[in-house]
Amino acid sequence: MNLEPIIVDNQVYDGDMIGSLKVIHTPGHTPGHISLYCSEERLLFGADVFYKNVFGANHMYISPAIVSIDPVTAVLSAQRLSKVKFDKLLMSHQDSPLVERANETIEQLVSKTIEQINAQNSA
Repeated sequence: MNLEPIIVDNQVYDGDMIGSLKVIHTPGHTPGHISLYCSEERLLFGADVFYKNVFGANHMYISPAIVSIDPVTAVLSAQRLSKVKFDKLLMSHQDSPLVERANETIEQLVSKTIEQINAQNSA
């Protein structure tokens, strides 16, 4: 398969606006990974920071090492997103958005993930 290289017209940076969407730099999955936030709708496009019911798991989790260049940074990016005030979360590779208690669910997920990492490092 021959694919043409992607040519970037305009590079975006953390805090930039694309229309009504705020760019949030969320590295981990890839170094240049971004998420987008629409404050008007309290909607977060989390992209590949969070996963739900994929890769054989029946729960939500932060981008794992199997698909992340830097899984520790992915957790830090998830922690950063947990501080954004949103009601709805859209994720890549999902068949449905997270619309109920999305912000609370992500805050709990980040806290649980950090506790697990700390426990592993203490063992």
